Amino acid sequence: MRKITFALALAVAALAIAGCGSDDDEDAARNATTVLTDTAGAQETVEDAIDTAEAKLDEALTRDLTEQNASGISGTAKLEPIAQDQIKVTVELDGADASASYPAHVHEGTCANLNPNPEYPLHNVENARSETTIDASPLDLFTGEYAVNVHDADDPSKYVACADIPSSSG
Repeated sequence: MRKITFALALAVAALAIAGCGSDDDEDAARNATTVLTDTAGAQETVEDAIDTAEAKLDEALTRDLTEQNASGISGTAKLEPIAQDQIKVTVELDGADASASYPAHVHEGTCANLNPNPEYPLHNVENARSETTIDASPLDLFTGEYAVNVHDADDPSKYVACADIPSSSG
């Protein structure tokens, strides 16, 4: 309420000054009034800022799956915290056989040095996509060393794509 009262007082003062001054004063007063009353412009600015923030957040949560073992398969893994102890992991593959079912997991370690025992199993990637909610603390997952790993559909001991989940320190 104080902001509206102040804005109105400023607009009235601007109009009063314009009535007593030159054309330049009138233009300045008109511009000041427009700035104060242009809520559509302010809303656009806020919406642009929100869109930019959402895009940056999406980018920060998405990891590139890089091809391994000349598989021709790459893609993305998005890790989206949805609760204090839950993360939605969405895997999307490029170059994958749409009819195949690729095992996928979150492993402890990095793509270069994975613990072979999966820490968090994910739904198999079918039709090039998988979405799984895992019971994991975002704090633990994003401050430790983990990687999202996709295995070959015919030979699960062979890795086809991987993405490191960088820790907050690296």
